[in-house]
Amino acid sequence: MLPAQALHVSSCNRFIRQRARTWCHFGFRLNLADAVIGLHDDMARAGVAIVRPLYRDETLVSFRCADPDGYAIEVYWEAPGAALD
Repeated sequence: MLPAQALHVSSCNRFIRQRARTWCHFGFRLNLADAVIGLHDDMARAGVAIVRPLYRDETLVSFRCADPDGYAIEVYWEAPGAALD
């Protein structure tokens, strides 16, 4: 099970909260590329909305799914020492 923290935008007005769903996201970094792929596959089979498809290259594996409120959650792995690090 992944550790999680609840994040929300409670102090913003309704317009900002609606706009935030289209660009704002938070994520979880996993230690293994295969863990990201496995979680993606499990979530897709369970019917979770995948809002950005699985991306894979030698330095990054990632995808985004939607939480029940429509906010994007990124799950990713990046290679140690990669430019993203």
